[in-house]
Amino acid sequence: MRGHRPEHLGYPGPAAALQDVWIALRASEREILEAVSVADVAEGRLPDKVRHLAEDPKAWE
Repeated sequence: MRGHRPEHLGYPGPAAALQDVWIALRASEREILEAVSVADVAEGRLPDKVRHLAEDPKAWE
């Protein structure tokens, strides 16, 4: 967030769980990006997990 890594951020009081939210978001992005290769994209062949996420209409909102 704003050039700082989530593990170096801290939030006071009721917002303390935000650090976990940022770390979970980063982990989710990494999980998707590590599952897809350039060859997968070039061949139009995405892993099922990624394809299912993209097919969810809520993902497009």
